[in-house]
Amino acid sequence: MSERVVLAYSGGLDTSVAARTLRDERDLHVVAALVDLGQPIDRAEVAARAAAAGAELHVMDAREEFAHGFCLPALHACTGKGNDQVRFEASFAALAPDLGVLAPVREAAHSRDEALRRAAAFGIPIAAEARVYSIDENLWGRTAECGPIEDPWAEPPEDAYAVTVHPASAPEESGQAVLGFRSGRPVSVDGTPMELRDVIGHLSRLGGAHGFGRVDMIENRLVGIKSREVYEVPGALALILAHRDLEDLTLERDLGHEKAALERRWAELCYYGLWFGPLHASLRSFMAESQERVSGEVRLEFYKGSCRVLGRRSDLALYDHGLATYDERADRFDQRLAAGFVSLWSLPLKVWAERGAPDRGAGAPEGELRAAEPGSPARADGTTARSGGADPAIARPERAPAPPADGDRRAYVWSGRFQAPPADRAMALLNSLGFDRRLLPYDLTATAAHVDALHRAGLLDNGDADRLGSEIAALQRDAAEGTFPFSPADEDVPRVHAGRSRNDLVATDFRLWTKDAAAVLAGLARDLIEALAARAGEHQTTLLPGYTHLQQAQPVTLAHHLLAHAFALARDAERLDRAGASADVSALGAGALAGSTLGIDPVATAAALGFGAAFDNSIDAVAGRDFALEFLSACLSTALDVSRLAEEIVLWSTQEFGFVR
Repeated sequence: MSERVVLAYSGGLDTSVAARTLRDERDLHVVAALVDLGQPIDRAEVAARAAAAGAELHVMDAREEFAHGFCLPALHACTGKGNDQVRFEASFAALAPDLGVLAPVREAAHSRDEALRRAAAFGIPIAAEARVYSIDENLWGRTAECGPIEDPWAEPPEDAYAVTVHPASAPEESGQAVLGFRSGRPVSVDGTPMELRDVIGHLSRLGGAHGFGRVDMIENRLVGIKSREVYEVPGALALILAHRDLEDLTLERDLGHEKAALERRWAELCYYGLWFGPLHASLRSFMAESQERVSGEVRLEFYKGSCRVLGRRSDLALYDHGLATYDERADRFDQRLAAGFVSLWSLPLKVWAERGAPDRGAGAPEGELRAAEPGSPARADGTTARSGGADPAIARPERAPAPPADGDRRAYVWSGRFQAPPADRAMALLNSLGFDRRLLPYDLTATAAHVDALHRAGLLDNGDADRLGSEIAALQRDAAEGTFPFSPADEDVPRVHAGRSRNDLVATDFRLWTKDAAAVLAGLARDLIEALAARAGEHQTTLLPGYTHLQQAQPVTLAHHLLAHAFALARDAERLDRAGASADVSALGAGALAGSTLGIDPVATAAALGFGAAFDNSIDAVAGRDFALEFLSACLSTALDVSRLAEEIVLWSTQEFGFVR
């Protein structure tokens, strides 16, 4: 009787030819094991190929086991990688060290043309069409490599994708989903209980339809070479994002930090084929234990290639509104306790300094921040205005000093320009927080777009970009709910940036606000025009005295009089439209005045922010405020015309006129 061999069978060309080769050339009884992990399978076609190859076919539905045994641990440790020959054999060695491993495809090393000829000779039904990409797909996601993807400079062709649409082709309306978790396990979508594999499938379809889930990356292969692959993992990425956000809400700080540090090691072991090794097993136990309190709901929004967290809630949340709020009416945090805590926390540093700590002043290592003298603002290169500086051609990260305490005017960035702190009346004149409150939502939107730009430029990896996006989203919620803390000391806090400046950021914020304000006012003006026109339509024959300088003149119809206001307001609306169009140019990317060397694309950022164009000249972008003058002029004209109408309504309601009752 022939010796039995189990062949990991995909149903494709290589494994079908391998099955027949093992049977004919090695006299083996081939058991073709096809494991259903959620990949597309034509069972009739696969059965026909296995029969022609002389193999005994076994199809195993392992989707549930794959979801819970592999996808769920991957969710807890934030990774999503595939398998190859090294991972297969390493797994066999750990699980069944007594079994021998054959690798007929690797050993034969047939070209595709040769494999097709052998399949035809064996009578195995295989289509001979050219295959551009090498595709792997399962429940967790889909990968594509080879062909035009092998050029790391070329954009992957659209036909390399099958699960996701191009973000530009995604719907204009966003999609949302509320994910329910119990002890780290996804258990529901929008309140409907689901099996894990169904949750993954639902999010894959929803995210893919909105262009979310594409990952184009250069990988460091286990054998030491680099390769490029494109992944489509909308369900996996959405689950990882939601799960991580819920962990931030429910995990104790040190546990959360340690888990985040171990996730990279967990992913490396998985990628290196050591899933069944002792270290990975121990880490899986740690990850599983960490999930006990990770229960609750997370609300996601998908839009044009992005996915963001809109909200989260949990009965086990460690977030306490009474401790976190700045609202004096609800604040339960005893700030008097902070003095003792701060003293104890900083005591080791105080002792260190008293015992002769190394000088961190002028001789500090490159990149460390030197303490600025009062009135000497810290520069981006770490020096102060009075300490001299390094080579200005060397770009160093900007370091932001701590914000000044309320009332301490010496610590403001601009304080070095004055010999003494400004007087109270000057401070009141200089303070811009009143308007900054209005700019806050736009500032956060522009910051989110800048994070995306840094991500596209390769300056942020996916994890950092996601974490920054989550933090910005949290600040946006605070701003929307009115819980964002404002302090007079925040009026001139230095901004820490990579590839941007306060100059281009504030100019962009102001333009975004102006665009919206102009659009809102123009819309209100047109609403009033419609109301006036409707009332004029009702009173085309209603007569009333005409007035000039409050003296009676020729009689007119009420319709004629109301439409006079409507025509004036129509011109106001057009002026507001023009003012909005004048502001419709993004300044983000112009930097302080001469742009950035970090490879950020201002045109793409402008499009992401909804601007009609990006700046043509960086100096003009940060210095120009003529759009504000145009907006103010349009506002003045509109205010005058609305006040004329309001004045007439007041006059008409007086006893002398009696037109309005």
